[in-house]
Amino acid sequence: MTPATDSRDKEEIRKVVRQIYGAISGPAGPRNWAFMARSFAPEGRLIVVHKQADGSIKLQPLTVADYERTRSPYFNENAFYENETRSDIVIEDNLAHAISYYESRHAPAEPPFDTGVNFIQLVRTSDGWRVLSTMWEAGAVATRLTAS
Repeated sequence: MTPATDSRDKEEIRKVVRQIYGAISGPAGPRNWAFMARSFAPEGRLIVVHKQADGSIKLQPLTVADYERTRSPYFNENAFYENETRSDIVIEDNLAHAISYYESRHAPAEPPFDTGVNFIQLVRTSDGWRVLSTMWEAGAVATRLTAS
């Protein structure tokens, strides 16, 4: 891979990651779930890591449709803005890994109420880079939304 190709790939990956943040961010109301789904490979998953009171963890694997179903009630009633503060991207042939640090806010001008990191695995498809999985440790909001 040449430096120019690597640079173009990294910019495309950054665009895909921005699309995910953009799809879930906004004032209270519906989100553009179709836009988010286009960022994922059909087999793509979102994995939420929930820390339990006893210190153990519970994994919550979700399809994009599952994520929409479990998170829509919250987003319909609450403003939520998440933005990337920095990222590191590694590309090896048709695979990529992005470590994306973020801040969450209730309004764009407010201080963040949460910070975290998304570990995002991507695959190069005939349609460009797509998310195969994203994993993060839940903050307080996501912990309340754990699907039963």
